[in-house]
Amino acid sequence: MMTSKSRPWAKALVLASIAFLVLVAVLFISPPARAQVLYGGLVGTVTDPQGGVLPGVTVTITNVGTGLTLETITDDTGNYVFRNLLPGTFDMTLALEGFTTMRRTGITVIAGTPRREDVRMELGAPTETVTVSAGAISLQTETSDLTTEITGQQLVSLPLNQYRNYQTLLNLVPGATPVQFQNAEIDTPGRSLRTWVNGVQPNANTTRVDGAVSINVWLPHHAGYIQPAETIETVNITTNTFDADTGFAAGAAQTVITKSGTNEFHGSAFWFFNGDELNANSFANNASNIEEAPLSRHIYGGTLGGPIVKDKLFFFGSYENFRDRRGTQATYVVPTEKMKAGDFTEVKDARSNFFLYDPLSSKTPADRQEFPDYKIPGNLIDPIAKRIMALYPNVNTDVDVNRNGLFDDYVQQREIKVDRANYDLKITWQRNTSHSVWGKFSMLDADVVDNFILGWDEGSLGDTKVYVTSIGHTWTFNPTLLLDGNFGYYRMDQQVTGPDYGKNYGIELGIPGTNDPNDIRASGMPTIANGYTIGSTPNWMPLFRKELNHSFTTNLTKIFSKHEVKTGLQLIKLSLNHRQAEWGDYGLKGGLSFSGNITGAPGYTAQAWNQFAAFLLGRASYFSKDTQLEDMSGREWQWGFFLSDRWRVNQNLTLNLGGRVEIFPLMTRENR
Repeated sequence: MMTSKSRPWAKALVLASIAFLVLVAVLFISPPARAQVLYGGLVGTVTDPQGGVLPGVTVTITNVGTGLTLETITDDTGNYVFRNLLPGTFDMTLALEGFTTMRRTGITVIAGTPRREDVRMELGAPTETVTVSAGAISLQTETSDLTTEITGQQLVSLPLNQYRNYQTLLNLVPGATPVQFQNAEIDTPGRSLRTWVNGVQPNANTTRVDGAVSINVWLPHHAGYIQPAETIETVNITTNTFDADTGFAAGAAQTVITKSGTNEFHGSAFWFFNGDELNANSFANNASNIEEAPLSRHIYGGTLGGPIVKDKLFFFGSYENFRDRRGTQATYVVPTEKMKAGDFTEVKDARSNFFLYDPLSSKTPADRQEFPDYKIPGNLIDPIAKRIMALYPNVNTDVDVNRNGLFDDYVQQREIKVDRANYDLKITWQRNTSHSVWGKFSMLDADVVDNFILGWDEGSLGDTKVYVTSIGHTWTFNPTLLLDGNFGYYRMDQQVTGPDYGKNYGIELGIPGTNDPNDIRASGMPTIANGYTIGSTPNWMPLFRKELNHSFTTNLTKIFSKHEVKTGLQLIKLSLNHRQAEWGDYGLKGGLSFSGNITGAPGYTAQAWNQFAAFLLGRASYFSKDTQLEDMSGREWQWGFFLSDRWRVNQNLTLNLGGRVEIFPLMTRENR
């Protein structure tokens, strides 16, 4: 991050804003449609039995779920268009004097992809009606972008991973590599998956949930909020030939559209369970005669949607709970009771190539003498080392130095715990036939106990809360002028601490330079790298994050006889407030390491027991401690302006023309 007083991009922003306002004014003064990614569209051409175009046909569509009815008339080229439709199922009726009334049912409109429904009218009385059930879309003809749609039905029908993450189905997207986890579950409890699309880094992918930008600012290859599968209407993934109104993505632009309520009450209840009693033991466990680890994983919840006011106001809500208990066998490296007392005869008897030299016997390493009988005298053992050794548990396994070199001496059963709840609510308001407004709120509340440390049975704790709010609307001023927009807000509050957090073990043990009595973040057990394992949290703990995403999008569409001109402005602000010092070896609490060469000699290859001997002597070879005096407070504004024209040259030829300007200023630090 960097601090900058001069911001040349600010002038560009002002100029672009002026240009945008001028263009809006021109459009107000002065037909097939391409829908913005949050909405769908329905277009088509109406012809007579001989294939001639039919102007003046009254086309009426009705949303089967919400009862919304819209009407238009075909133009002089026989074309009709309904733009910015909320996703759903529609019935369509076409009527013209001298022709039989045509009715098509079950037309599915999805977000981001206009659907073409061409109709051939038949001669006859208008009182006669011909009803046809619409089929599935076989070919996308209205846009040139490469888009994949994953429907809600596919999400609940196809196999997902153990977390029922919709991103699992990104494996079906052309150009995407198999999705995979990254980073610890304790600080990414949503278990976002990452993928490379067309060879582009995952950081270049974008995710929006109902218009709200959703990105983990510190780990940008992760989506910030993972929408539960039962709540998703459709997922739109654009991977190539992006339209002008799709921005801020180089790999994949992912838009998640959630379900809305209808005039009928619909609900669901679900429960998924996986346990060790349902699973076969692994081949490796069977070969070593090890029992299968305990497992109890539950995903349960329900959804409910329906009308608040019929034909006007609707709701859809969801609750999902993920409860996971996974047993694991932790193996720790601990010294034997003899070694704690400085007696290394066990190693001598098992390893003929082990030697133990006294660093105090000579100032010249080549002239060092061995400790008699491989024993360090008690008066040479450091007092601090004695206090640290009191924290080591006793060996609880059979020691076999010939097999494993005393490196699996203490085994303990641990239980990883994950408790995660997702809450979702969406409200849709059909103010009138020309204006629809919707709002969405989502929340994740997760606690994860993992990352167990020798000597502390509680495990490390990750407490994460994520909030997502979005609101949007689409407003048809007249048949040729349309405005839509949305605002999104995302926030993550997270704290991850170790089981030793809050107690200054280093100060209590008398280890100089460790911990900080004035900073609780520097509490805990210092790292002691002496060839064995002693309890210490990783250097990236503790962490305290507060991340914010703000996003705003507005689009204006003007329809001319053969042109659809569209312009829009998109703004994103990313904010990071982060307390986490992880760049050093041992973190804020500090730590020491001990070299085997301290009790070695030239020509001798030191072993792990030599390191422990140096520790007993209190002769550290390296010390490290991080400091962090202020928050990492990054701020980044991203904005984009686009102008596009969809020009229908004739009935069989359409040109999509467009341009986009995007600015990504360097992330700056907020001075505090």
